[in-house]
Amino acid sequence: MSKLKFFVFVLFMIISVSEIRSQIVINEIMYGPVSPNKEWYELYNSGAVPVNIQNWKWRDAATSNPIRTITTSSVEIPANSFVLVCEDTANVRTVFPGISGILVQSVGWNALNNSGNENLVVYNSTGSTVDSLTYTNSWGGSSGGYSLEKRIPTGPTNNQANW
Repeated sequence: MSKLKFFVFVLFMIISVSEIRSQIVINEIMYGPVSPNKEWYELYNSGAVPVNIQNWKWRDAATSNPIRTITTSSVEIPANSFVLVCEDTANVRTVFPGISGILVQSVGWNALNNSGNENLVVYNSTGSTVDSLTYTNSWGGSSGGYSLEKRIPTGPTNNQANW
């Protein structure tokens, strides 16, 4: 392979990986559910191609909590679609019987804080950060069973005005 072809190939791969990484965003978080509901968060694929989240991971603000695996199964988020990462998928289906779409039960769960500072970080299968959100309960969603949802899914994740 000539040096030029190799350079073009490497450049294409870098651009492709960056594009896939940047199209998955944290879009909604249920961190203060009312019983019997359990916690969950939503990822949105704003890109034009499906993204497989097999072996992706996540963590919350507590550094003492382990990094959790979202799923070990092959799960594709179609373009312009969502996936709900749940503490308990059966619970979500019971509480919201009409729910449709992709639900994934995380391999283990770290409780999300309901007060003070919290964050959620999502990593792809190579360990690169895909998206992260740092928020406080003053943003909303900490009580009454309301989720914290982005106003514009493709807007800035860490801007309180977009939630």
